[in-house]
Amino acid sequence: MCKDAFKFYALCFILCCFHYKAWQITDAKKLRSHLLDGYVKDIFPIQNETDSLNLHIFFHLFSIDSFNDVEGRIIVTAALQIIWKDPSLSWDPDLYGGKDRLYISSDQIWTPLLYLLYTPGEMKSVGEDIEYVVLILHDGTVSYSPGGVMNTKCDTDVSRFPFDVQRCSLNFVTWGIAPDILILLNHFNSAGTEYYRQS
Repeated sequence: MCKDAFKFYALCFILCCFHYKAWQITDAKKLRSHLLDGYVKDIFPIQNETDSLNLHIFFHLFSIDSFNDVEGRIIVTAALQIIWKDPSLSWDPDLYGGKDRLYISSDQIWTPLLYLLYTPGEMKSVGEDIEYVVLILHDGTVSYSPGGVMNTKCDTDVSRFPFDVQRCSLNFVTWGIAPDILILLNHFNSAGTEYYRQS
C-alpha cells in the first residue's frame, strides 16, 4: 500500500513539473508573439519624433591579440554591451505567468549599428555578421552584446622606453542618425576585464 501511494505521489509530482515547464514555454511563446506582432525592426524605437534614445555602452576586453608599436595598431577580441529602452517591447508580467524577461535573436528587433573608427579595409558595424541573443526586460529595457575581433589604430609613445606604458582608445560611432537623437553614453573609462585572457 505504501509503495503504491509513493508511486502515485511521485507520478503526480512529475506530471506537475512537466505541466509547469510546458506552461512556462507557452507563456514565452505568447509573449514573443505579442511583442513582435506588428513590430517593425527598421523603425527607430522612440515614441515621438522629438524624443531621443540613450545607448548605454559598456566595453568588455577578452584578449589583446596583437600590438604593433611601429605601425601604431592594436587588435583585440572584445564585446560591447549596449543597453537601451524600446517602448514597443514592454509588457505586464502578470499577463504572461509572471514572465519578466525574454531572450530572442538580435535579428528580430531594432539594434543599433556601431562602427569602430580607424579600422583597415571594409568598414562594418560591430557584430554585423553574427546573430546574438538579446535580453528584453518587461519595462522595455534591451541588452545586446555584439563582439568580435577589433582592429584599430593606437598612437604610441616610446619616449620612456623601456619603461613606456601605452594607452589605446577604441572609438565607436553611429552613422546616419543625429547625435542629439541617438545619444551614446560611455560607461567605461577603462575596459571591463572580468573575462580577460592574457595572450
